[in-house]
Amino acid sequence: MSRNFLSATTKFEDYYPNLIANDSIAFLRSSKQQNQRKPVMLTMSFPAPHGPEDSAPQYSHLFFNVTTHHTPSYDLAPNPDKQWILRVTQPMEPVHKRFTNLLMTKRLQTLQSVDVAVERVYNELKTLGELENTYIIYTSDHGYHLGQFGLIKGKSFPFEFDVRVPFLVRGPGIEPSRTVDEIVLNVDLAPTFLDMGGVPTPSHMDGRSILPLLLNKQRLMKEAWPDTFLIESSGRRETPDQIAEARARLQVERTNMKLANSTLIEDLVENATTTTTTARIDVLDMESREEDQYIGNAKESDNEDLTDDDFEFENEDDEVDTSAANLEEDDETDDELEQQDQFDNNLPLAPYITKMMRLNSECSDPTLLENCRAGQKWKCVNENGRWRKHKCKFH
Repeated sequence: MSRNFLSATTKFEDYYPNLIANDSIAFLRSSKQQNQRKPVMLTMSFPAPHGPEDSAPQYSHLFFNVTTHHTPSYDLAPNPDKQWILRVTQPMEPVHKRFTNLLMTKRLQTLQSVDVAVERVYNELKTLGELENTYIIYTSDHGYHLGQFGLIKGKSFPFEFDVRVPFLVRGPGIEPSRTVDEIVLNVDLAPTFLDMGGVPTPSHMDGRSILPLLLNKQRLMKEAWPDTFLIESSGRRETPDQIAEARARLQVERTNMKLANSTLIEDLVENATTTTTTARIDVLDMESREEDQYIGNAKESDNEDLTDDDFEFENEDDEVDTSAANLEEDDETDDELEQQDQFDNNLPLAPYITKMMRLNSECSDPTLLENCRAGQKWKCVNENGRWRKHKCKFH
C-alpha cells in the first residue's frame, strides 16, 4: 500500500500511517525480546504528504488559510534570467493561488498523523529502555514547490525548494540543536546507517558516513568533505541513433493507427446517424479541421487546467445518489500532453500525433457511448463532428 486511504467506514485504527506505527511498535517489542544483543534497523515509510492528501478525520479541520508556503519566490514570475520554462511561466491566476493554499492545508493535515507516529515510536523506545541507544533519523525523498516562481505544484526543478529535504537526527553522542553545515546527500544515508550499526562501508557505495560530522569528529576524517554536488535530470538515456530509430518506428505505427482509428470512427458515426452521407461528411469535416482545432486548443487551454470545479477537497454532506447523474466537461488539453513529454523524459512517446486521434481511438469503446452509470468515470459525446470526453458526476 502506498497511499492514505479513507472510506465511509474508516476508523482511526485503519488509517494507513496508524497501521505503520502499530507494526513498527510491534517490531520494536519483538526485537527487544529476540535480538537483545544485535543491532536492528526500522524504516517507517509514510505516504504523507503525498497525494491524494486525505488526512485522518480528526485533523481535517486544521490549517485552513495557511500561508507558510508564501515564500519570497511565491508567484515571482516571469523570470527572464532563468531557464526557458521559468522565462515563459506567467504569474498565477487567482484560482491557482487558491489551489496552492488549499493543497498546502491538506498536506499539513496529513502530516499530523506522521507526527503522532513519531511520538509513539519515541515513547515506545523510552519504555523499552532503548531510547539513548538508538539513532532516529527523520527525512524525506525530495522537496516541493507550491507557487514558487509561478509554478503551481511539483518537485522537478533544480532549486532549493525542490532539492532540499528535512534531515533531523538524534541519538547517542549527538549534541542537541547542533547544525551541520556540510553538504549531505541521499547517497550518504546507507553508509551512515551501516556505520551506526558498526558495519564498514562497501567500496562500491558512492556516499560516505556522516556520523563523524554528527559526532563532531571531522578531525578524524582522512579526506576533506565535498563542497559541491551535481544535479542532473533523469533524462533520456538512449543514444541519438536509438532515438532516431524509435521515432521512425513510432511514425509508422502512428500512421497505421490513424488509418485504423478513422475507419472505426466512421463506422460509429454511420451507426449513430440516419444517413450515411451525413456521417461521412462529419468524419471528413473532423479530419479537415483537426489541425485548426489542435492549434486553437493549445491557445485556449492555458488556464483550463484548474477551475473551481477542481476543488473537490471540501467535505460533502450530500450522500451519493447513483440514480441520477450529470456530465461535467473535463477535456484534457493538448498543452497537458506536451508538458508531460517535456517534464518527464522517462515517459514513452505518445502513440498519437494529436489529441483528436487519441479521442477517436478512446471513443471507439462502445461502453463510453452509453449514459453514465454507477462507477463510470467518462462518457464520449460527439459534438458537431468532434469527439469529447466528459466526466460523469453523480449527485
